[in-house]
Amino acid sequence: MGTTFLYVGTFSTKGQGGIGIYRYNPEDGSAEYIETVREDVVSGLIYIDKKRRVLYSIDERRDNPDFGGKGGGRVFAFSIDGATGALTEISRQSSFGTMPAYLTPDKTGDYLLVCSHSDYQWCSRVSRDITGKYNLEIIHSDSTIVLYPLEPGGAIGPPCDVRVFPPEGGFHSCLHCVELSPDGKFFAVCERNQNKIHFLRLDYDKERLDLCGTLDFPWGDTFKSGHTPRYGVFHPSKPLFYFNSEYKPFVTTVRYSETGGLETVLIQDVTPQIPGLENASFSLSDICISTGGKFLYALYRVINAICVFRIDGETGLPEMIQSLQMEGEGPRGFSFSPDGRFLLVANRDSGDILTLAVHEDGTVRQTGARTFGLECPGNLSFYCV
Repeated sequence: MGTTFLYVGTFSTKGQGGIGIYRYNPEDGSAEYIETVREDVVSGLIYIDKKRRVLYSIDERRDNPDFGGKGGGRVFAFSIDGATGALTEISRQSSFGTMPAYLTPDKTGDYLLVCSHSDYQWCSRVSRDITGKYNLEIIHSDSTIVLYPLEPGGAIGPPCDVRVFPPEGGFHSCLHCVELSPDGKFFAVCERNQNKIHFLRLDYDKERLDLCGTLDFPWGDTFKSGHTPRYGVFHPSKPLFYFNSEYKPFVTTVRYSETGGLETVLIQDVTPQIPGLENASFSLSDICISTGGKFLYALYRVINAICVFRIDGETGLPEMIQSLQMEGEGPRGFSFSPDGRFLLVANRDSGDILTLAVHEDGTVRQTGARTFGLECPGNLSFYCV
């Protein structure tokens, strides 16, 4: 194995952005900070196309500078220099939505999907009908999933499909995550504010996204009283999708059919079992699964914790086996090292990358390695030269 670079995207509410470039040490799971590039990009999530040597990043904002500070966010493509890890922009597109939150490729690698979180900034427009009566119309920011074709060199083409998810029940749509199933047939979408999971399929002949199934969850008078799906992951071999809830202590297991039909299997209370924190408030941030599908991991903000779940080999249902409070503050995203021996955590609020060692039984321990350099790290992706 040659050099391994670690790319870390920012998620800052302070205005600072950028993509951090680190050199990864596979011996002890530590990382050496090199530099931060493109501080004008709020890199809320990164995907790396290793064949094309291209890094894709969303620009999670509502004030697109390409449109005079209006018009939502952007999505970028950068070529990767194999010798230095440096990034060079090769293309950009509007995200066609406010606050883009997630991106993922299709099974062929020839398309890229980007979903938009949208925001809470509603505006009003006054109109007058033919009777002379004045009316007030409430205008919302569209929440979208955009399908982009990718050129052979990795540049992002203009979108071939934009699917708009309208407001419902008084709440705007909030598409927080879009994940590709292991067989490449479906895209699972976590819709946070309306408490739904959608399954989509890509029609390659028409270059269009079609809705296959939707699963609704109960909710109350505010979106925080609902299920609030945030991030999700697929089981690598079973027809199961796991997702966390941002404002509830839940991890939910969903089964899907060959046609994309959905059913809830288990809604599980995942309150961390840490002495002294039994009644503490927290918010789940990220979720990931081990390569073989034996273990599931969940991050918790506020209490700065991680929980590990063993996945039953027959049923696919998770069982909590470890709760650990970690060093650092504001864990927002994490990623396995290429060999699976380490789990690296981006602590946004304390500005560091924390290294956890992964044991054979799935449990983790802190190694003592913490790397500083990027002000607000939020997500991580590895690239091996």
